[in-house]
Amino acid sequence: MSQAVFPSLPGLTWDRERSPEFSTLLQTSVSGLQAASALWNYPVYTYGNLGYDILRSGAPFAELQTLMGFFNQRKGRLDTFLYDDPEDDSVTGQPIATGDGVATSFQLVRTFGGWTDPVRDVNAVSNVYLNGVGQISGWTVNSLGVLTFSSPPGDGVAITATFSYYWRCRFTLDKLPFNLAMFKWWELKKLEFQTVKYSDAPVYTAAVPLPTGILVPDTASIQVYMLGCAGGLASLTGVAAAAPPPLIVQDTGSSQLYQLCAKNWALEALPVSSGAPQTVHLTDGTDGHTYQVIVTAGIAGLVQL
Repeated sequence: MSQAVFPSLPGLTWDRERSPEFSTLLQTSVSGLQAASALWNYPVYTYGNLGYDILRSGAPFAELQTLMGFFNQRKGRLDTFLYDDPEDDSVTGQPIATGDGVATSFQLVRTFGGWTDPVRDVNAVSNVYLNGVGQISGWTVNSLGVLTFSSPPGDGVAITATFSYYWRCRFTLDKLPFNLAMFKWWELKKLEFQTVKYSDAPVYTAAVPLPTGILVPDTASIQVYMLGCAGGLASLTGVAAAAPPPLIVQDTGSSQLYQLCAKNWALEALPVSSGAPQTVHLTDGTDGHTYQVIVTAGIAGLVQL
């Protein structure tokens, strides 16, 4: 994971795109009702239609060598890099969290148009404020954008910060088509890269309210989901929470016990040897009907009550 910053070069065209993208699992029941589950908690941004009208290769410019060398050092899509988006690279007085007198660590975030994303790659922190008062010392920020205080901020204390940041990105192609337009004057008609997500677990603190409801873990990752119901179908929504205790259900046709889990964004039953079976009820978000989660022959499903 490279710390190299995408080079700032003249000749970049103004006609360019920045596209936020989510991933949604949409299920349609036989009745036509739909249940939607968000696969991503926050979007991936694609920077597309970038082009360079001028990339000079002669001394003293070497703009072609700089960009081509940067791409080659990443080996195309293999390695990531940092991008300084001039339209979205800093915040002033950004609300981070509210102290509770216990928590000391908080994930830096940035709010853009009412939407908040976590900030992992911090460029520089100008200041940190507690109830609007600048803190010269007593805090640090690590390589994942986690702000840690030497002592917990008091209960109800507003934590804000002023800082700049990068976006971690990856090229979307393994090839860049440079074109020689005239002597030592090159062009690049299309360049595209995309932000990438981190695989580390989010930071949880007592100051961040954890979701309440029926939670199930993913069998293949650290992700936790909130179990719901819509249109007679089970729905899963990714949430920021620590791993919940096992949710055990007994098979309707045998004494076998199963733990309710998630796999590939679908509810599944994992056989276990022990545990106290529970009754799990869900209220349908579309029609208000009550459903019970059951396991029959090892397959998890819903039955209307």
